[in-house]
Amino acid sequence: MVFALSPIVAVAQPIVFERSLTVGAAPTLEASTGSGNVTVRGGAGSTVLVKGTIEVRTGWNAPPNAADLARRLAANPPIVQTGDVVTVGNITDEETRRAVKVSYEITVPTTTTVTARSGSGNVSVAQVDGRIKANSGSGNVSVASAGNDIDARTGSGNVSVTDARRTASLSSGSGNIVATLSGQGDVKASTGSGNIRLTGVVGLLSANTGSGNIGVDGTPTGDWKLSAASGDVKVRVPADRGFVVDASTASGSLDMGPALTLQGKIDRRRIQGTVRGGGPTLRLSTASGNIAVQ
Repeated sequence: MVFALSPIVAVAQPIVFERSLTVGAAPTLEASTGSGNVTVRGGAGSTVLVKGTIEVRTGWNAPPNAADLARRLAANPPIVQTGDVVTVGNITDEETRRAVKVSYEITVPTTTTVTARSGSGNVSVAQVDGRIKANSGSGNVSVASAGNDIDARTGSGNVSVTDARRTASLSSGSGNIVATLSGQGDVKASTGSGNIRLTGVVGLLSANTGSGNIGVDGTPTGDWKLSAASGDVKVRVPADRGFVVDASTASGSLDMGPALTLQGKIDRRRIQGTVRGGGPTLRLSTASGNIAVQ
């Protein structure tokens, strides 16, 4: 176990602490903070390395002894190990929670199952092959090079995913969702008022937005359901894949693309039919946007 505490130059200076823990072959990390950032990255070996940065709060709600509480927290940081389960950031004392803002940078073995949360900061997880749950109340959430299932959510920030190789459940209350997938797995994406852009989807898909656009490139191996209340919906599928399409718009246009031959019904507001002999169903809808299938 390694522990280090930086010297305190002034109350306004952040206080840094570090701790190293040895874990087994399949560890679990549960990391949380109230208003700071949480960054988790996979690394070599069997060590969980936690680096924390404490900022002392000021203002009417901060306790008068906030600086002392911050020093005590750095001397005894909220890091608990129970077997192969490492818990970071659980501050039980209410006064201490009001006194500090804590951000974490954590390196874990790539086999780690990760749960990372922030009340109002950014959450980032990368290069981990265990299951990932990343959540923020009002910050951005990003996941990269994920070898297992992903659950990424935020209340009012953006969700960004790159090189996801399994299933992905992505949600934002009022931000954009952008994901690049490199494997096979079902995808769910939902945002209240942002855009959704998904690339490399291979599997089932459900995507919906309240007031943004949806764009998807991929290979449907199961049904796709895409809906936008007031934005455009655009889908691109491989040129050799058959599918069934059911697309409708209340006040926009419908475009099947010049390379697609549809057998079925086409009218001004709805298209129903099969392409290349049929297959999974693409169910596409928008209230006041355009729909394009290529």
